[in-house]
Amino acid sequence: MGQLDKLLDLNLSNNKRLVKLPECIEEMMSLTKLDVGGCDLDCVPEGMGKLEKLCDLNLSNNKRLMKLQEGIKEMKSLTWLDLGGCDLDFVPQGMGGLEKLYKLILKDNKRLVKVRECIQEMKSLTRLDVEIESGDGGDAEVFDEDKDDDVVELGADNFTESLKTNPYVLVEFYAPWCGHCQSLAPEWASAASILKGDVPLAKVDAIVHAELAEEFGVQSYPTILFFIDGVPKRYTRERGSVTMLVNVRMLFFPLPLSRLEVRTVQLHADAEELLKEETPLAVAFLDDLEIDEELTAVARQEDGIWFYMTGDVDIAKVFGLNKKAPALEISGFLGANKLPLVVIFSHETASAIFEDEVSRQLLLFALPEEFEKIRDNFEEAAKSFKRKIIFVLVDLANKQLANPVLDFFALTTDETKMIGFSVDENGRKFMYSGDFSLDSIKLFGEKFLTGDLRRYLKSEPIPHKNDGDVKIVVSNSFDDIVLDETKDVLLEVYVPWCGHCKKLEPEYNRLGEVLQNIPSIVIEKVDDTKNEHALVQVKEFPTILFFPAGNKSKEPPLSVDTNRTVEAFVEYIKKNAAIPFTVPEIPEVKQEVSVDLGRIMANSEFVWIFKS
Repeated sequence: MGQLDKLLDLNLSNNKRLVKLPECIEEMMSLTKLDVGGCDLDCVPEGMGKLEKLCDLNLSNNKRLMKLQEGIKEMKSLTWLDLGGCDLDFVPQGMGGLEKLYKLILKDNKRLVKVRECIQEMKSLTRLDVEIESGDGGDAEVFDEDKDDDVVELGADNFTESLKTNPYVLVEFYAPWCGHCQSLAPEWASAASILKGDVPLAKVDAIVHAELAEEFGVQSYPTILFFIDGVPKRYTRERGSVTMLVNVRMLFFPLPLSRLEVRTVQLHADAEELLKEETPLAVAFLDDLEIDEELTAVARQEDGIWFYMTGDVDIAKVFGLNKKAPALEISGFLGANKLPLVVIFSHETASAIFEDEVSRQLLLFALPEEFEKIRDNFEEAAKSFKRKIIFVLVDLANKQLANPVLDFFALTTDETKMIGFSVDENGRKFMYSGDFSLDSIKLFGEKFLTGDLRRYLKSEPIPHKNDGDVKIVVSNSFDDIVLDETKDVLLEVYVPWCGHCKKLEPEYNRLGEVLQNIPSIVIEKVDDTKNEHALVQVKEFPTILFFPAGNKSKEPPLSVDTNRTVEAFVEYIKKNAAIPFTVPEIPEVKQEVSVDLGRIMANSEFVWIFKS
């Protein structure tokens, strides 16, 4: 198989008898994705570090994988590593050298107690999924749930002084009776220990100090605010102790804390190296190189921008600067110019695109050779909508980056497409269908701003076969089968990754089986990640909606609030259905016992003899 020099994606998952990867795997130089989750591996071959294009490695649920070999450190191209459900007890410290790794999954490794030092080195991480078990030895004491000595208690008397003393403070506003706050408490204490010396973690009793909570707009608990020079930013990311370490150090500070200051460029060579960096730069050409207070203040508030200054004419020319700026209106200048005319979508630019004050984006999906044909028109159009619409290019040649975005918009082809997306209007989307002339792109942008475009609703293809007890609904079939006035319809709105949805599935399928012979009732489900409809605006999953027959065009659906059992669903439908029906007999669930004789025999010390 090593001769398959064009193989990109190899899936060997759930091969329970696969205990060792063949050596030929090291010769598959074209591999970008390898899935060996759910096998029975106990090691990773050292030579896999040779796979220079491997980005996505899934080793999850290999129960015998207790140690990561040194070779894992050589996989410099890795961006995604899933080690969930293994049996690791520590993570090799040298993994900090995986400079492209942005997602690391370590959950359900019950013996894992040592991760702190390794995680601190992983400067590229933006997503960490890990559960730490308290244990003996190593640095497990960092995660001791009983300690909160490092959490600073703040109130009206010391709050202002604390913010003056510390340029960076993470503050939790909590209510003593709040269950979520109580659950967060041990994680907050652990994170305070981890971040001690870098960022103080504090807490405010929002009930006792109600005026303080009101000042900062606290309306729910817990609310976490991150203060930089006294200016708050709302913290909405995951709250696990180690995860907060990653979020605070790598998301709020993509660079070490010291890089949030303004630095001086003194060498011509340094200037040229800086221009090679992907991170946005802000460079000031000044007469006075004393630390500029305004420049420093802005540097601390702007996430993901490196700030520099110079007084050297030749160095300034490297950055395209020809005259000095004695006074700068820095905030306004950065607001208008911190994003390029066309932003290339990547893991690094995603937050800048979708969390910017400009809430409208125009996303162009194109292969590099196709983009070159329309680049001039796209960039010229972008000039007309600066700080009104963010123009984004999604490179279809980069499957790992493009596919999740295509999935989000339910786009499946490699054809050049353009779509308008409005974050602040419940994610409304508008599909472009014209040519890519300058006038056509500009006209679409103008209509996008004025709201004169027809909304695009993403939809999966209508299934060719849909004769199961539970009918599959997509956006393009919604009106025909959900809004059929002759049927009482029960609709489950689910998402594939939701644990509660997966738990409901067998019971919901059983409901469809019980009611399959009642012609007036249809049991249906729709995947909310790939389909949209004006009548389905939900935030929790699964959500069950009931559409009574007869008046669906005028009456909104009923939100089903009942126990998630067949009996309860039948009772609800009987009570709310517009068309009467006789309740069928509901059979009892048969308990089945599954015995894996192969596994029993493989783990037995005895010889099993079966006689007929």
